[in-house]
Amino acid sequence: MHGHGSLPKSQFADISSASRTFSPPSSPQQAVPEPMQSQAANSPENGPSRGPGHEEIYRPHISSNGKRDVEVSSQDRSTPGVFQAEDELPLSMPAKPTKRIKLGGSHQMHLDPEYLLVHKVECGQSINHNHHPASSYFLDTPRLFAGDNKASALRGTISITDVGEHLEDNEHISIIIYRNYDCEEYHESIEEGFERLRLSDYGVRTVSAMRPYLFVLRKNMEVATCISEDMTLLSHDLKEAIRNLENLDPRINYNSFRQDHWSLKAPYLQLYHFRDFIRQIIPRLSSAEEQQHVVVLLRYIDQEFEDDYAEADNLFAKGLVSQKHYSKLFGPDETVVTMKEGQPVASVSRGLPDTGHSNPTLYCENWSFDGVFERKESIFEVTWPSTSSEILPIVDLELFPLKYDQVGTKQRLLDRGQLLWNCRKRRYMSYRVPGSKGAIQTVKVYPRYMIDMNMYRQMHPVGAESLPQRDDLGPKSFESEEAPSETFLLTLQTTIQGFGFQDKKWRTLTIEYLHDIDWNIEAFDRLVLKHHKKELVKALVTVHVTASASTDVIEGKGNGLIMLLHGGPGTGKTLTAESVAELTGKPLYRVTCGDIGTNPEDVEKYLEAVLLIGKLWGCIVLLDEADVFLEERSQTDLQRNALVSVFLRVLEYYEGILILTTNRVGTFDEAFKSRIQLAIHYPALEEKGRWEIWSNFINSLDKATAKVDELKLKVDLLSRSKLNGRQIRNTVKTAMQLAEFRKEILDYTHFERVLEVADEFEKYIDETHGGATDDEFAKAQNIRA
Repeated sequence: MHGHGSLPKSQFADISSASRTFSPPSSPQQAVPEPMQSQAANSPENGPSRGPGHEEIYRPHISSNGKRDVEVSSQDRSTPGVFQAEDELPLSMPAKPTKRIKLGGSHQMHLDPEYLLVHKVECGQSINHNHHPASSYFLDTPRLFAGDNKASALRGTISITDVGEHLEDNEHISIIIYRNYDCEEYHESIEEGFERLRLSDYGVRTVSAMRPYLFVLRKNMEVATCISEDMTLLSHDLKEAIRNLENLDPRINYNSFRQDHWSLKAPYLQLYHFRDFIRQIIPRLSSAEEQQHVVVLLRYIDQEFEDDYAEADNLFAKGLVSQKHYSKLFGPDETVVTMKEGQPVASVSRGLPDTGHSNPTLYCENWSFDGVFERKESIFEVTWPSTSSEILPIVDLELFPLKYDQVGTKQRLLDRGQLLWNCRKRRYMSYRVPGSKGAIQTVKVYPRYMIDMNMYRQMHPVGAESLPQRDDLGPKSFESEEAPSETFLLTLQTTIQGFGFQDKKWRTLTIEYLHDIDWNIEAFDRLVLKHHKKELVKALVTVHVTASASTDVIEGKGNGLIMLLHGGPGTGKTLTAESVAELTGKPLYRVTCGDIGTNPEDVEKYLEAVLLIGKLWGCIVLLDEADVFLEERSQTDLQRNALVSVFLRVLEYYEGILILTTNRVGTFDEAFKSRIQLAIHYPALEEKGRWEIWSNFINSLDKATAKVDELKLKVDLLSRSKLNGRQIRNTVKTAMQLAEFRKEILDYTHFERVLEVADEFEKYIDETHGGATDDEFAKAQNIRA
């Protein structure tokens, strides 16, 4: 097996002269008129002209089948700039022959595997190049020589007329490398090297036809720069070695080597990412032949790409990248990240970038959740920022490997993934968008959403094409408490559907903003309600939540807890329902008559849907301002009678907690009395009750934006205003907004200004009622006692 000693920077492989078949010189003829040829050939820069006694670089050999596959151009060794055999064509016989190759006769010889470097020139055959071959092959780097003109073909000095036959005659060649050149592009690059000849000996008509030939080179040009390079793996042993390498590390994808007929494109990303690993495990390959062929592959890579790879490694180690190397950033099974709408989105590359486009294309996959977990394909075009310098930080790319992140993105992705994993089953969550504030009330809450993708799919049935139900994770992993892997968590989606109880709509939520709910269990204790009433409410809801048996003789009937809270506006009825939800740790599903409608059929369907959701999600259902459903039936209003009957029937079989509120209990239908387990009256607030409410609100203020201690001293004064609980909340909210508008710290003067305006409105309303207060007016109308 060959060692890893680096070879000289060669133009092509070591090929024994015994294995080559050469033909006499046949370099492209230069269609230059004789006077022009002599002018160029006798130029002092080009040395002596070629004569009959010049020496050929190689002596031609003819194969046994009489064909010649390699041709050597006749060039004087002393000619400056002409291809030199001893510099560019190393000839060394292998120390340990292993392969049998064809010779000119019946002789056979074993040779070590080698690579062959072929320079391929392609020409578009434009006007000045229409006599050029479309493709030609050489063993040395092509160029133009002294005496050539604008119609000359880009060429080397050693051409291969039939690459396939050459490979047949040299079976020890394991790899063939093609360096590709563009004839027309090369001509453009050396345009300044051409000199125009004198036209004194030619007529005007001749000049137009022969214009390309009137521009000649006085000296040999620099060798051409290849525009691309590709490699084809030929040896069966090498292909088997790669298959075995994949068995040792699946990231060495066997299919990525063979997918394009075993052709790889420079800079050979497969080898860049795994060259060190391959080097280490060569001894573990199954045969000496496989080991030798892999050594040949690495020898070429070390010899020709070592500097290029090292330059990339050094940049990446510093967290930097250049446009030349940015396709090397992305290895197989690489977790990459990009930003979308302010959210990091991670994916895992399924292979190496496809460099066959103007920008590398990366095929990735990530995980989506729609009731089940499904793998999704993502395709990223890795673009280089157009306004960027040659070198920039890796993290400035639109897409970059996660391992280069330095701002905690990985932990952010893991936390978000864990949140989604926790929400794979039904979960009630708080939603806090950065910069948002909780509602201004004694029970300070952020919007809350129920995450339940199974319910979402039931309520939004669509075609399988839009929301496929392919389970790529499986039920066993789904039921496991732990997520399948770290990569799984990293690559989960950024959003999920959630049902908002505040507006009864499904919304797309950013998972990162979801939080576990901080239940405010003290809110119930702060209710402004007599102690014995609070105790009774607390006892009923607590026992109902924990109870499992029904006391009704008919199964499914009468198992619910229905409470009626009645009293004037702003006395704490709705707040009681909210506090009960906080106390029990359950969602509060609030419904108003405006949500339900008045058509009996629609009402029945809506109520059944609400109560079904309430049962499945364990909600406390609040039917706020339920006056229209509780109103006493009459002999004339049949539609209202139907509404009441529907409502009575639906309530009969509800098994959850239902709270009804009304401020018109005077029109109450007697049929509801037997359905309601507990009815609580909320009297108008007295000064003591107002004092408690004011204190609760002031204590909840932020000391950074309000003079809390000063306001506490003003509670007695504030509580003298005859406001209900809702009016007190509105006063606090308005005062805060006034202070914010003035860019001032909230103090008593802001409350004073708001109360002054509110009192004017209250006095006006009282005057319209003949000087009676709201409670007095309601009593006069037999609405409340």
